[in-house]
Amino acid sequence: MKIITLYGTKMREKTAAFEYLARKFGLDPDVKNLDALYDALGEINEPTQINLKNRTALSALGDYADDLIAVFTDLAEENERVKFEILS
Repeated sequence: MKIITLYGTKMREKTAAFEYLARKFGLDPDVKNLDALYDALGEINEPTQINLKNRTALSALGDYADDLIAVFTDLAEENERVKFEILS
């Protein structure tokens, strides 16, 4: 199983968050919104565990943080190969 650990401290601003996610997941740099992120991650076809650490650091994003987390939660519900967990 592939394990990807995301750090909230690296995603305190939207642009930085998408750049960070593109590097972590090997995404096209044109993925710059939540819909495109969900679509791109929906292509995951191997067992993958996505862990989020430092969730409180995402508070700098305001309500957008909840929307970002919802992408991963929804992805895990829709794609049986993906698991998502908030570790801290």
